[in-house]
Amino acid sequence: MIHNFKMTTRTILVIITLILQNAVNPVEVCPDNWCHVRDTCFKFSFMKLNWTAAKSACETLGSKLVVINSQSEQEALDSKIPDTWPVRWIGLYQDSKNNQSSWLWVDGIRPNYTHWKAEEPDNHSTYDEEECAYMYQKVQWNHWNCTIDPPYICENSTAPSTTKVPSATEELVNNFTSTLNRTDVRQNTSLQDSVSLLQYTLEQLKNVSIREVQMNTITEQEKNEFVFKMAVAFEEFALKYGRYHLNESMPAEINNVNSKLVLRIQKVFSPIANGSNFHLEGPEKQTFINIPSSNFDSNGSVLVGIMYTDLHELLKSSSGATKNTRRLNTIIMSVSMDPKPKLQQNIVLNFRNLQDAHGERHCVFWSGFSGKNPDGWSGEGCHAVRSTSNSEQTECSCNHMTNFAVLFDYSGNGPKITETDDKILTILTYVGLALSIIGIILTIISYALLTDVHQPLSQIRVSLAGSLGAGQIIFLAGVDQTKNTGVCVTIAALMQYFLMAAFCWMLVEGIYLYLFVVKVYNINNKMSTYHVMSWGVPAVMVAISLSIAAGEDGIQSFVSKKYCWMSSANRLIWIFAAFVVMIEVFNLLILVRVIKEMTTMQPTGDKHIQQIRVGIRACVVMVPLLGVTWLFGLVSPLHKAFVYIFTILNSTQGFLIFLLHCVRNTQIRERFKGRINRIFPAANNSISTKRTSQVNQSDVGALQLKAIEVQRCSDTGVIELN
Repeated sequence: MIHNFKMTTRTILVIITLILQNAVNPVEVCPDNWCHVRDTCFKFSFMKLNWTAAKSACETLGSKLVVINSQSEQEALDSKIPDTWPVRWIGLYQDSKNNQSSWLWVDGIRPNYTHWKAEEPDNHSTYDEEECAYMYQKVQWNHWNCTIDPPYICENSTAPSTTKVPSATEELVNNFTSTLNRTDVRQNTSLQDSVSLLQYTLEQLKNVSIREVQMNTITEQEKNEFVFKMAVAFEEFALKYGRYHLNESMPAEINNVNSKLVLRIQKVFSPIANGSNFHLEGPEKQTFINIPSSNFDSNGSVLVGIMYTDLHELLKSSSGATKNTRRLNTIIMSVSMDPKPKLQQNIVLNFRNLQDAHGERHCVFWSGFSGKNPDGWSGEGCHAVRSTSNSEQTECSCNHMTNFAVLFDYSGNGPKITETDDKILTILTYVGLALSIIGIILTIISYALLTDVHQPLSQIRVSLAGSLGAGQIIFLAGVDQTKNTGVCVTIAALMQYFLMAAFCWMLVEGIYLYLFVVKVYNINNKMSTYHVMSWGVPAVMVAISLSIAAGEDGIQSFVSKKYCWMSSANRLIWIFAAFVVMIEVFNLLILVRVIKEMTTMQPTGDKHIQQIRVGIRACVVMVPLLGVTWLFGLVSPLHKAFVYIFTILNSTQGFLIFLLHCVRNTQIRERFKGRINRIFPAANNSISTKRTSQVNQSDVGALQLKAIEVQRCSDTGVIELN
């Protein structure tokens, strides 16, 4: 059994709709959903519209309401009209403005052929009531008031455009959304008008969409997408209405309850502003939504809560349930908030089960169809609080947290992460980043005060630590700041820039290590080139990323809907992922080559064991500097174990650099002791500073861990094992 609520980019829990794009398929005679009769294409629409609206609907398809010019054409249409709703508008109307007895086709021509029922038209209408003609299957023509709304028939003498023609379901939804877009929210009656339109459209969809699925006109997936597109449009309109009409600096609410939905639009405030929880109950007390006030903005938030009493009926599968089929067993609830908050406390939704059923129950939201969610529902970040098999109710709780692994979520789905995993990863992320930032600050101070900052190694380490620290600080402070699109895009772009710069400096670190150990080459005269590369290339990559996003779906598509980071929906994340993978694979090859070089330079004796020790120690020392642990991000979407490894190793990268290349660096320690000796000579007179004065200024801390030190001595490069 499935209990449902929804999420959008601007909401806490609301529907996410991914509108399927229909492919353009050329047709030989008539497009899909059109009927070919002789040299004409006809469309028997299931949508119920008044005559004027039906005329406009046909015109939008590049056609017109049907014009019947012969008995053979009449008989052909009779044989094609579906048994359902055999009454159809035709393109004949009474020109009452000029002559009450004058009938005209939509093209302005008087009919030379008619098929009126006996004693029709009876001309009983008044001058202020326009009359329009309809045809009935196997029966002759008759006329109605033009405001009545049966289905209609469109025709085109030549085949219409090869673009796939919208189904009746899509026409209904598009008509609903376009009408809402034209509705002026400033009018007090606009909300009630939109609710009435929603009720009408839902009734029409019940008859149309299920039948079209059965006739294979649309798929089950397309039907559900259209339904949620309509729901999202209504919720966005309700938010706009609330923003305009609830602009006071005090709590206020608007309620609307009818047979189709329970709606509340409310201005809410945080506890700081004496706000209270949002609580919305359905007609049955067992159904409710509760949102703690700690999630609200102190300046006020507009919140829309909706309970759709029969929307679930439209979402039931027409193919029937099987043993392993997930099915809806509650109504649909939706909560939207503006501005979008960062949740401080979980939202609770309590559902009354519609039917008695056994089996596991899941709290889910609409996420759109994907390989991970083939039925369109996702339970990520949500869980059932009370879901015993014999319970008539199910309580759902939802939260949204961000862990460090989202930086490499190139699939957009990621592995299956439970709520417990989410909490643990979030704690690991924030603790790890806090340690990392502290370590980075201490690393920069150590190299700035205890080494010659004009030397290559010091410049590389300080630049690496600075760029990595900037990226991590921005992540901590801004990854959840999704309220303002401009701010969110700026945060994501800055994070991309500094992290890419950090990887460029990791590459420079690898090049330096290779030249120093393998080639015994000094790169002093190359540092200006490395600075230009490491700070310039990331700027170019960010500019390219923003340009691609702006050129496709707008600059807002640069960021994910969940957090301020590069979007995986449009594959922009691969710009970052490919960049990282390329650098880290190169650094991994360098690390292997350097370890090989080091192990072949060991003294004789127990050579094999000594080589293994050297390799392991060198690997431990150099991995944080070269950043090869980021390669776990490439496989993190495959299993959550990789997510844990990735989060732990990379959130603490700055701390590991400080530990292995400052605290464990003999030369930096000696210099630090020398400084302490000069400040407190009496307390440290037993400590000699002779070794400190002999430290080679140009290559402090090239590579060491306990007994391993890589130094540049006089004219040659050697590996010194102590």
